[in-house]
Amino acid sequence: MKNQAFKVIRSIEKLGVTDKGKKRAHARGINYRSEVNLNDEGRRLLGHMTEGVVRLSDAPPSTKYPAWSVSIKGLSIHLAGNGTPVDLVFVTFPYFPWIKADSMVSIGTYAVALKEPSDWQVKINLWRKILKTENFNHHLGKFLIHFPLITYRKFRKYNNLHYFKTEQGDFVRFHVKFTADKIVLYAERYDVPASIECIRRNGKIHQIGSIHLKERIEEGVPYFDVLQIGSHLKPLESDEILQLRHFMYRISYERKLKEQEEMRNE
Repeated sequence: MKNQAFKVIRSIEKLGVTDKGKKRAHARGINYRSEVNLNDEGRRLLGHMTEGVVRLSDAPPSTKYPAWSVSIKGLSIHLAGNGTPVDLVFVTFPYFPWIKADSMVSIGTYAVALKEPSDWQVKINLWRKILKTENFNHHLGKFLIHFPLITYRKFRKYNNLHYFKTEQGDFVRFHVKFTADKIVLYAERYDVPASIECIRRNGKIHQIGSIHLKERIEEGVPYFDVLQIGSHLKPLESDEILQLRHFMYRISYERKLKEQEEMRNE
C-alpha cells in the first residue's frame, strides 16, 4: 500500500499543481486550538478527549485557487486527552466514487498523461479510461448531483466516509455540522458496514459532542493519521482507501519537510 501511495503522490507532483513546501492536497488551511466536549456515548467511542486541534482547509493542492472558488472544503480534527489520540478527517462530499487503491494509481497516471502534448484521440481515450475505472461512467449522474456548489465554510455538513468497528460489535462512522459558533459531532451507527461509495440514510444518528474553536494557531499537528482512531475503535482491513490515505498523508508530510529544508538552504 505504501508503494501505491507513493505513486499517487508522484502523480500529484507531476501535474505541477502543488506549492513547494506545502501539503499535496488541502494546501491552504487554518488551524485552531479547540475545546472538546463529548457526552457519554462520545467518550465510549473516542475516549476521554478534552482538547483538540481543528484544521479548516480547501481541497486543491495549491494555494493559487481562491477560497471563494472552492466548493469542496476539509475539516480535520485531532482529539487529545486521556488515552490514545484520535484523528478524523471530514470533507463536504457524501461519498467517494472509487474503493480500490489501484484505481487511484491508475487515475493519477491517466491524469499525468492528459497533461502531456498529444492529439485529441489520445486524450479522448485517456478520459475513457478514467470514466471506466470502477465503472465511474455508470455513476456519473450520482457524482454530479452530489457535487457541492456552495463555497462557504460554515453551516455545512462534513463527512468522514470510513467505517470503524466498535467494542459493542456494531460499526460507526462520523460526520460533523459546522454551525455559527461550534462544530457538532455525530456518530452514525450500523449493524453492518458498507462501501464508501454508498450513500446511506438508514443509520442510527446520535449527537456525541461538540467542539469549540478557541484561538487560531500557526502550527497544528504534523499530519492527520487517519488510522489513529483511539483505543475503542478498529479500522476495517478491507478499507483500501483509508489505508492508502494513511500512507499518502505520511509521505506528503515527509516530502513537505524535505522541500522546506531545500528552501531554507537556497
